[in-house]
Amino acid sequence: RCLSDWSSDVCSSDLSMSFFKSVLALKLALNMQTDLIGGMSRLEMKDYDNPEIYNIIERARNEAQSNKPLLIVSGVCDIMSNLITCFTFSVILFMFSPLLVAAMFAICIPYLILNVYFGRANFNLQYGRTHDQRAAGYLSSRFTDRRTLPEIITRNLWSFLQNKWGALATKFMRQDISLLKRRTVSELAIIVFTYLGRGGASLYIILKCLLHFADYTVGQIMMYIQSFSGAVSALAQVMQQVSGIYEGSCFLQNYQQFLVVQKTSMPATKPQRKVPEEIESVECRNVSFTYPGSSACALQDINLVFKKGQSTLLVGRNGAGKTTLARLLVGLYSPTEGQILINGHDMREYDLALLREKMSIIFQDFVRYRSEEHTSELQSLRH
Repeated sequence: RCLSDWSSDVCSSDLSMSFFKSVLALKLALNMQTDLIGGMSRLEMKDYDNPEIYNIIERARNEAQSNKPLLIVSGVCDIMSNLITCFTFSVILFMFSPLLVAAMFAICIPYLILNVYFGRANFNLQYGRTHDQRAAGYLSSRFTDRRTLPEIITRNLWSFLQNKWGALATKFMRQDISLLKRRTVSELAIIVFTYLGRGGASLYIILKCLLHFADYTVGQIMMYIQSFSGAVSALAQVMQQVSGIYEGSCFLQNYQQFLVVQKTSMPATKPQRKVPEEIESVECRNVSFTYPGSSACALQDINLVFKKGQSTLLVGRNGAGKTTLARLLVGLYSPTEGQILINGHDMREYDLALLREKMSIIFQDFVRYRSEEHTSELQSLRH
């Protein structure tokens, strides 16, 4: 009956711990995603045009939505309980022979080294193929995008895009298999080493007890052997959890890297001027602009004045810079050279978020956002 009550208490304790770990990890993941979206709102358009920064954003999004927070929280909680178990067995073994405690660490440390090494290798692999993963995701999304499907079907592009996606997917699979093979072979070697170590320790315990047969009973011999086995198992779990936390922290560096990027992208100074109630004039004074990563000027030495009540039509061939100028006028980009003046003052002196409330713009490639009502109407029409 006592054993049954103890088992029930242990199960209840484990269930409660699992519940609180899961809740804590879910809250942590939500906070990370909230901070991520808030940080993205403080980036500028030029940041999204930078492939390196965009890769950082994608990696941060993946980590905020992954199970890494749960693994870290769970690992920290489990380490404490396993350390208590390991310490208890270690005290028993140390009283019998300090050599067994040293052997216990000698057996488990290679396991830690192995997991840390391959945890870093997995991180480096995932980190290095971010650009290719974005490309594969883009190609895959084309097959379900209603805007691109008509062109793909009528121009027979399906096989071409599928082959492009398949080449990347196959490349990822081969990389994963290669890493998995190396890890599996290494783990098999560690398992053999662990069994040999346990066998050697058990033999050592038996021989020492036989040399002092009068001082030890068969029950004590079994206790020391089981204590060593239990200590090794508990310490191996600690090593595994430590390596798991290390691997998780490596991936969370992507999230931390994003936080650094969004802080450096924020304006260094606060707006100096109050946003005017009415925009009387917008002036481009010697405005030039070059997109990040490009050597060609999209706009060069533009001088224009737009006054309240006037209608202005900009006409030009494709690529002449009409859309670029519109983006500059609403502050999506800052001029590479020159100034854009609002009521005679540099646009950068105002709070751009408040200034945009005084403006309206419809882009050429505008977006129609879906709503639940719109989606249900489409589904009813299809049926």
